[in-house]
Amino acid sequence: MRGVGGWQSCVLTCSNVCGVRCVQISYSTAAPQLIAHSCMDGHVCSQPDALVAAGGKKAYEMYVGESPVDLHVRVEACTGAPALYMCTSQCTDPFNPGPGNSQWDEDTTTGVASVTIAAVRVCLCACVPVCTGKVSTGPSLWLWLLLQATGTYYADVIAPASGSASVVYQLSAATGSVPTLDIGTAGVAVGDVSDSGVTLSWSRPKLVVPGTGGSQTIATAATAVQYTLYRAAGGFPSNVVKTTSCGLASHANTGGAPPAPVTTDAVSVAVGDLEPSTTYEFSLVATCGAGCMPDGQAAMSVVFPAQQVR
Repeated sequence: MRGVGGWQSCVLTCSNVCGVRCVQISYSTAAPQLIAHSCMDGHVCSQPDALVAAGGKKAYEMYVGESPVDLHVRVEACTGAPALYMCTSQCTDPFNPGPGNSQWDEDTTTGVASVTIAAVRVCLCACVPVCTGKVSTGPSLWLWLLLQATGTYYADVIAPASGSASVVYQLSAATGSVPTLDIGTAGVAVGDVSDSGVTLSWSRPKLVVPGTGGSQTIATAATAVQYTLYRAAGGFPSNVVKTTSCGLASHANTGGAPPAPVTTDAVSVAVGDLEPSTTYEFSLVATCGAGCMPDGQAAMSVVFPAQQVR
């Protein structure tokens, strides 16, 4: 710390004004991936695909701003089953979230780990340094105002230590109210089953835009929705994450059947070239991108529950 008259070694004595533990904020020594406030501000901020070795982790740090706002963090598994752990400064070790040291945690046993933290609060800490070293020629008492780290969040995505396989995942974060694509609960229906083909049908997803400033949430039939169909003879292998678009794409890229694009805004598709007396499993991915999501919002994909035929 640079004081008046020279360098000094100082310890901060802190008090707080909002009834939570007040600590000095510093940066993690684990070199976390920083997610900028401007990237998350009312938008989904997607990070590049990340690979983590078995038993390893990747750290993230995100500052959500000074006004109360909801924070949404989502991890989609592409391979394996990573887990998401999150902390503020209220954790024992804020910079190392993990089992036994987190305020929020979710696993990806269903393919997705999703955490929503409502009404983020920011707290001010008044700190007076008690200094030793070179005698200051200026004032001996300083007042520091620090942002309480309820406005800063630390997240670790951890790969299971069991086995030797690495995991691949996608992480996204957003603040405020962001649109979502709702596929409902009806799923994909099967019809016109023959020895060599089948017809699959579904209902159009809804685009859900949360209201702001007291306005109501609006759900309308989404338009310009793009679909991709994945299939696997005999069913998808047990290690395939068939509940996320990147999991299905990863399988297709490593020996699975290539995906089949479906006409935009379709509500059914006829599938042919099936082998007689063979069970097939289908997964349909709906993607709401340009022309579907409101301007400035990132594309979003959701997966209909897998459907077996025969």
